[in-house]
Amino acid sequence: MAEMVCEGVLTDAQGGAQHRRDESLTRSGQSTGRVNPEASGWTKRLHLGSAPPDHVPCPLRMSALELSIRKYAEQPDKSVVRPELGLSFDSLGEAYDFYNLYSWEVGFGIRYGKSRLNAKRTKSMQEIVCGCSGKPDAENSRSCMCECPAPIRLLRASDNSWYIIEHRASHNHSMSLTMGEKVHWPSHKHIDVYTKDLIRQLRENNVNLGKFLPKKTAR
Repeated sequence: MAEMVCEGVLTDAQGGAQHRRDESLTRSGQSTGRVNPEASGWTKRLHLGSAPPDHVPCPLRMSALELSIRKYAEQPDKSVVRPELGLSFDSLGEAYDFYNLYSWEVGFGIRYGKSRLNAKRTKSMQEIVCGCSGKPDAENSRSCMCECPAPIRLLRASDNSWYIIEHRASHNHSMSLTMGEKVHWPSHKHIDVYTKDLIRQLRENNVNLGKFLPKKTAR
């Protein structure tokens, strides 16, 4: 009988110790703010696949910016930087810089929007939207967000380059002063000063670049 009582006491003590251990694990995860894999309610994070390398640039191909500048030499009545369907980029960063330069010339800001992953869990679609897209967080605020429907949509090609599949140029808000000395949008802080000067000179002087740019094969 004594052995049975002792066994029962030991069993209860072990159960209480296990219960206290579970509570301490949960409290430790909550107190430190870190994810504890042994705490109850922990969800394993989904690890995405490694991103494929960017498209290897070819020195004989014209970049999207150079193609746009050459077209401006033939049609100087439009903007120097022109997003067009099918225009290709070696990387997503190059596409962002190109569209950012266009937004600076026209008079609006940009930011990254929605994206999509493929079956290999790598990014296959990326939207770059106007800085005025989306709804403001609070009503009667001074936010510039007015659900502007003017994005650019990019898809990844089989060679890991990116190309424009959709571009809506119409905005539902007024544009800021274009090509000014002051920075109106955060995205424009990353534009190279020399590139800005080149666009200004092309717009102001209407320079014919066909005589100066070397001939290259298109993408």
